[in-house]
Amino acid sequence: MKKFITLLAVALSLPFLFACNKDNNQAGSGSASIKTGTWFSSAKTFSAGEGMSISFNADGSFIATKPTGLKLGINRFEVITGTYTFANAVYTLSVDGKVWGTLTVVNDNTVRLTINALEIDEELSVSVSTPSEANDNQRASNHTWKPVETIIKYRALNFSQSGVDFNALETWVREKFGQDIQEDPIFSDNMKMTECIFTDSQICFVFANGQEIVANNISVKNGLSFTIEQLDNVDKVEVLNGNASVAFDRGKCFLSINATFQKQKAEVIITFGL
Repeated sequence: MKKFITLLAVALSLPFLFACNKDNNQAGSGSASIKTGTWFSSAKTFSAGEGMSISFNADGSFIATKPTGLKLGINRFEVITGTYTFANAVYTLSVDGKVWGTLTVVNDNTVRLTINALEIDEELSVSVSTPSEANDNQRASNHTWKPVETIIKYRALNFSQSGVDFNALETWVREKFGQDIQEDPIFSDNMKMTECIFTDSQICFVFANGQEIVANNISVKNGLSFTIEQLDNVDKVEVLNGNASVAFDRGKCFLSINATFQKQKAEVIITFGL
């Protein structure tokens, strides 16, 4: 549940190569079929600076990032995900089914964060990001999504699978390009994605082994594309670094990423459903 991660200072900027997405990549295209999340009115991101933030999405999930200091010159963070309820200006946060803390909105730029287990009870000055229900991209994307299918183009070959399984991807890459791949395992065991928490300013990819990878400072407000500035674990998952775009069609969310994998370009399309 709690993972130490490193902050990648600069996200990669790569041109989009997915011709199959061009027709669907207009702002709001296909998004009318996506329902509005029950908690959309409380879907906000509160940022306190230096990497500390709590981002709430429209179906009752949250992503919290907390800096833990420098190690070997690298900024390290802790990622915590869970669920929440909201009433009377108070977000009640739960982790693993147990109440973890509260965030109380004091005014437009101040919150009070109370987490008894960590002996935290303090007011914080924050900036607030709020998605608009009138913006179809923000409204439709703000959910917790389940992976349906992955298509990857790598070194002119295509790899496809149900769901998202990085171990299966590694096996395929070794079979096709083994002579160019490092001997040590690229990914830890059980790197099968279980869900993707999509908020107004963050995406959190959750894996079966408990690993959580956060893409930070994203925005789909204007549609088309955005740059992923990834909060990553120490053994970085390079396939998630790069420029990304979101499109919707028939109740599905399509996340396209131009990335690198083993220092080679990779084009990725992940299909998600609710």
